[in-house]
Amino acid sequence: MTYLKCAFLFGLFTLVSSCAFIYDSELLNNTSPIVKQILTNKLCHKCQLANIDLSDLDLRGVDLSGSNLINANFENSNLSGANLSYTVLKNANMNNAKLFSINLRGSDLRGVNLIDVRLAGADLRDTNMTDIDSDDQLDLMELTGVRLEGARFKDNIVCGSYPPKGGWGCVIRP
Repeated sequence: MTYLKCAFLFGLFTLVSSCAFIYDSELLNNTSPIVKQILTNKLCHKCQLANIDLSDLDLRGVDLSGSNLINANFENSNLSGANLSYTVLKNANMNNAKLFSINLRGSDLRGVNLIDVRLAGADLRDTNMTDIDSDDQLDLMELTGVRLEGARFKDNIVCGSYPPKGGWGCVIRP
């Protein structure tokens, strides 16, 4: 059974004007209204989503930009191509999440464990990762094609563009 639902019917924290067709499925029937809206419209811009459980979901291409995602659970979710730019992801769980080509530009990633996470093609420009030791932990992340310009790490390490002789282009800033 197919029916039309609009985002404002879900009592969202923010007005979302797009509508989408929802296909009646077990997944949509067993989730909260806000999760249904995210899965259906792939959009929840500037939403208050602290402590939300989005684990084990297909969130490819979702736009959660500008949202509060403190303590959110993305474990085992596919966030490939998602836009999480300028979000607050402090202490979010991203264990075993797929983050290929994710946009995290300008986000607060303090407390997020990115060790053994594949970030190939991700945009990490201007992110706050000040609890990550760039010397020890960058080598444990898959960073193929990742943009790190302006990313801030522990001990006042800030990354620039890739240097001509290799490396991450990160230096100590006073």
